[in-house]
Amino acid sequence: MLLLLIVAVLVVGLELQGGEPWQSFRASAISALSEKGILPAPKKKPESGQTIPKKKKKSRRRQRAKRPAAAAQAPAEDWIITGEVYDLLTLNPISNATLTFREDPTKPAVTAKTDSLGQFEVTLPALPQAGYTPSFFHPDFDKVFLEESRAPYKRWSEDRRRDAFAEALTAEVLHVPIFVGTQGTLTYNIAALPKSGQL
Repeated sequence: MLLLLIVAVLVVGLELQGGEPWQSFRASAISALSEKGILPAPKKKPESGQTIPKKKKKSRRRQRAKRPAAAAQAPAEDWIITGEVYDLLTLNPISNATLTFREDPTKPAVTAKTDSLGQFEVTLPALPQAGYTPSFFHPDFDKVFLEESRAPYKRWSEDRRRDAFAEALTAEVLHVPIFVGTQGTLTYNIAALPKSGQL
C-alpha cells in the first residue's frame, strides 16, 4: 500500500513537470493505480474524426399528471323537495297547509302537508325534461301564493311586503313548473297571502 502511495506521488510530480521520458511510465502507473481504485480511471480521448455524443439535458418542465375524465353524473331517480310555508305579512309559519305537485292534469298529483313549523318534504319521481306545477291550499289563506326569490321576503320591510301582497291580489301570478335536475334536491319556500277576513 505504501509503495502504491509513493508511485502516486511520483506520478503527480511528473504530471506537473510534464517530462516526456516519463510518459510511458506515467501511463502504466496511472493504469495500475486506477485498477487498484486509488486513482480514477483516465478519460479516453476521442479518435480522429470521432464525435462524442452530448448528453441530453433533462427537461425541467414537469409533466402535468393527466386528470381522469369526470364521470357523467347519473340522473337522480327521485327528486326531494323541502321547504317552508309562511304568512307573507306576519312571517309566521303556516301549519297543516297542503302542497300539491302535478306533472300532468291527467296524472295523479303528489301532495305534502306542513308541520307545526310550516316545513314540508316531498319525494317526487324524477322527470327527464318536464317539471311539476305546484299549488297551495289552506282554509285561512288565498290560493294565490308567492314563491320565495333569491332575496327572501323575510328580509323585506313590512311596507314592502304589503305592497307585494296588494299587487299579488290584483295581478295574475304564474308559477313555472319545478325542475330539480340531476342534483336531486331542491329548497322551495312559499309566502302565502291571508284572506281578507284574516287581515
